[in-house]
Amino acid sequence: MCLAVVVVAGASLFCSAPARAVPVVSLWDDGTLNGWTSANGSWGRWEVPTTGGNPGGYVRFYDLNSTYAADELHAPARYLGDMRPLVGNSRFEWDMLAGRTAAVGLVITLQGSGERAIYRSALPGLTWSHATVDLKQASWTVSQGTWDGLMANVTGMSIMGDVCLGHPGVELALDNFVMVPEPASLVLLACGGLALVRRRT
Repeated sequence: MCLAVVVVAGASLFCSAPARAVPVVSLWDDGTLNGWTSANGSWGRWEVPTTGGNPGGYVRFYDLNSTYAADELHAPARYLGDMRPLVGNSRFEWDMLAGRTAAVGLVITLQGSGERAIYRSALPGLTWSHATVDLKQASWTVSQGTWDGLMANVTGMSIMGDVCLGHPGVELALDNFVMVPEPASLVLLACGGLALVRRRT
């Protein structure tokens, strides 16, 4: 056993929890995808510049043709699993911009075993802007299965990078992608062995 520490608004909450730390933040400052994966190919590629982000490094999708299916960026395991303790009290946050005038919003897909939910953001602008989506059913469109079934075991999360008409060129840039537990969830997560990694300020 170990002592888990969660910092909330300057205060420290303590509870006894098994040793386990699951990061929930991606800053892309080191020039790598930070565990995210993509199927880069002749249709386009995900790049990780180390400058130009908000601030520091960031990740961007460079489109080479009109293929949509293979432009997704897939989240690492730290964003997946049983999300039931987070539902209703947590959210995803990120910064985004479009390489040119966007035609569609960013699309986030949560996938389970026979379940799927989709979120589509507002159009990204040509300068960095902050976006957020709550982890509750009202904020997502469930296209397969049930929300409760999906939250019990999220096996995949992906982000679509093709948001502009035409090619080639940079279409979508992302930075500071964070899964943020609210205070009510933080205690549950700490006692379950999860540690919050705070978003860069």
